[in-house]
Amino acid sequence: MGPEELSIIMSPQFINATFRAGEDWYNNLMERKRAVEQQAQEAARQNQLHALRAANANLWQFNSDLLRELSNKRLENREQSAALSVAERDLFLANAANAGLSSRLEQVTSPPKPVEAVPDLATFTADLQASVQRAIANEQKRKADEAATAAMASERRSQERILVQAQAQAQELAQVRAERDEAKTGLEAARADGYRLQSEVDLATSALKTKDILVTALEAERRDNALAAQAIEAAGMTVMYVTAQAMEAWAAQGKAPMLDNLMTSHAKAGGKPMTMREYLWFATLIREMKARHVPDHLIRARCAVDGIEDFLARKADVSDRRVAFTLP
Repeated sequence: MGPEELSIIMSPQFINATFRAGEDWYNNLMERKRAVEQQAQEAARQNQLHALRAANANLWQFNSDLLRELSNKRLENREQSAALSVAERDLFLANAANAGLSSRLEQVTSPPKPVEAVPDLATFTADLQASVQRAIANEQKRKADEAATAAMASERRSQERILVQAQAQAQELAQVRAERDEAKTGLEAARADGYRLQSEVDLATSALKTKDILVTALEAERRDNALAAQAIEAAGMTVMYVTAQAMEAWAAQGKAPMLDNLMTSHAKAGGKPMTMREYLWFATLIREMKARHVPDHLIRARCAVDGIEDFLARKADVSDRRVAFTLP
């Protein structure tokens, strides 16, 4: 095969014309496959989004209930504190009144001073009359004191009743305080549960985001590998077709096949020799991968050649030297 024939076979127009018909059915098949995969991915993403929204709604409702309960408890505690202040003031006034009443009772009930003895008989008559008057006055005073004592006793009993009521109110207030402390403890426990739930939701959200990132990376890697696999399949079909056409052309011209001849313009990785057959394969594979936007690292991994950046741009030159095969 001469240079003109080789250039015709290696030209992009010739290669595109040969494998375009074979690519159509393959592209249609892959398009249907991608549509099914996209529908499945969208359904999975919608399910994850629905679960996350439900968790956020539950958390918002829990926080709202917690804040409402805290507000009610604060209002109750404020009312209980006001009632306690009034009861303590009444108890203080009752104790003060009781102390004054006790002092007055001690003054009234104290024994009278002893009457001085009559110094002599001369003054006895005058003192006797005065003593009678004092006795009458003392009796009147005694009756008045008894009436005052009875009144003070009644007042004291009233104060005692007030004191008993104040003590009962104090006990009730102590019970209310105990219930308030218990409610406060329960509220703190509920708040701790809310913080724990919020922490669990944050951890779940972080894990979900990490999982989304990992899934996105895995999907991108799977998509790139699928594109690379498609390129390999398409390149195989093209190379088979081009090789068959070249073999027919050589046979028609009565020339020996040149597929095993070494290339002078291209080489494999590390400078290893490359045959025309290998050149056709790598050139077609690189073209297919670039057409599908396969990442460069996957192209390099599957096309181990030197100078891959300008591999397609370099002119292809074939030597007459063939690969020497040795039997094992």
